[in-house]
Amino acid sequence: MKRWILLLAFIILMQSGCANKPAESNVTLRILYFDTDEFMTKYGNVYHTKFPNIDFEVIPLSEYYKEGLSEDTLKQLIKSEQPDLVYVEETFFDSIISEGLLVSLDSYLKKSGDFKIEEVNPHLLEYLRLKGQGEIYALTPTFSAKALFYNKTLFDQYGLDYPVDQMSWGDVFKSASTITNYAQNKSDFVGLFYDKNLFDMAVDMASSQGVRYVDPKGGKATINTSSWENILSPLLEGIKEGSLKTRENMNQIEDSPEDFPFTSGKIALTVDYSYLMKDLFNADFEWDIVTAPVDPANSKSASAIMPSELFGIYSGSSKVEQSWKFIQYINGPEFASTYQMGDDYSVLLSREGYNNHIDKNWESFYNIAPSDTPNNPLSAEQDEMIFKVANQKLWDAINNDANIEDLLSSMETEIQNIIEL
Repeated sequence: MKRWILLLAFIILMQSGCANKPAESNVTLRILYFDTDEFMTKYGNVYHTKFPNIDFEVIPLSEYYKEGLSEDTLKQLIKSEQPDLVYVEETFFDSIISEGLLVSLDSYLKKSGDFKIEEVNPHLLEYLRLKGQGEIYALTPTFSAKALFYNKTLFDQYGLDYPVDQMSWGDVFKSASTITNYAQNKSDFVGLFYDKNLFDMAVDMASSQGVRYVDPKGGKATINTSSWENILSPLLEGIKEGSLKTRENMNQIEDSPEDFPFTSGKIALTVDYSYLMKDLFNADFEWDIVTAPVDPANSKSASAIMPSELFGIYSGSSKVEQSWKFIQYINGPEFASTYQMGDDYSVLLSREGYNNHIDKNWESFYNIAPSDTPNNPLSAEQDEMIFKVANQKLWDAINNDANIEDLLSSMETEIQNIIEL
């Protein structure tokens, strides 16, 4: 009896202590984000429901994006608006870090024992550390990743082996050529499709091999090399034989321009980001994925991972602890579970193990490590000009049956001229 009296007294004492505990004061976190409604729908409302003392003031970036948000404009906005939380587009991430505008999150990650950083995709963390020169300055609850999508129905139809993880680009071209040769009606059949221009595809292939078209300082074109010859030759051959098509010569098999051609069921292979999946779950054919093509000498890829929503803490914020709690929550298991229930397959959850209910090879998105790609030393305007000129050169070479040596020499001259403008 005495034991129960003591226990009751203890409970009353505890309740009394809780009752006398002062309520948490209201805090408003200022955040630089694309749009107020979008932020509140994705994150703010959920967080405020769980932590009602936290409100948000969103500083919208939408108008700046309409005008073309630049790196310098974003830096000025951060400094002038003094937000607590910063949404950083991956394109500007390196520069924002180097400017010292974000707080390193490593000490908070170490202190947060219940955060379980080991459940976050290690390759994504590796990518973020590469960007932060060894430290993590932002986290993202979701990301996109590249993979090689393949039409299982077509491979079954022709009795061919499915693609496998860690294929090289050479293997992919060979598979595309083989299945194209088997196809009965080649006029509306494509072995391999790439949803950008031909030179975009060449640069994607080059980045996975650590090959660049300009030197690290941006002063010299570096495309007239044997490495580029090995990259461009299968592209030209694939276009000529009809086993490869890009966005430029693909519209003839689309039902409408906005459709993604792979969903037509007439394409065997395509390399694209995970957001393609949202259009494929209603496809009338069987499909699956394997890892994006890699360099045989290096299983890492320079362009396989792309963070979707990077959130960092402004280094001038007076509410660092509250801001960290927000970042911790939206990158934690509870938020991941809530997000997964929404069946949004356009992005991948950074925390692993939340997509197991879907019968696809999800691991392929999570199993490629990123490679460290040096920053592009050229301006956006120079790059745009190079891509336009180089792409035209490729198609001229195809249409005029030019040899690869003349093509590389001509491209090098044109790129050097643009560099020196």
